Amino acid sequence: MATKQQPKYKVLDTWRDAVFQKHGFYPQLNRNVEQWAARDLVDSYTLPVVLELIDYYVMIAEDTPKWETFRYKADLLLDRKRMEEEDAIIRAENRRKAKLWLQD
Repeated sequence: MATKQQPKYKVLDTWRDAVFQKHGFYPQLNRNVEQWAARDLVDSYTLPVVLELIDYYVMIAEDTPKWETFRYKADLLLDRKRMEEEDAIIRAENRRKAKLWLQD
């Protein structure tokens, strides 16, 4: 019987697949060692947030993304992601107001 994949392995598999999709190779990662870091990330931020952060980090990384950087700077990445989302909302509202102002 198939069991549901544990969140820590889901995080590591998502990391592996995201790097492969962008760079075309699978990163070297010791799943037995890094499962603890993945579990800590899930415990701190919840699984959906961690998966979104992985996609965000791989998308914005200029060089090959590194797991060590991701796990140590997840809080900074989350802050940056939230700031960009808030900025996009503010900019959209300002554009809407400018269009209304120009129509008058």
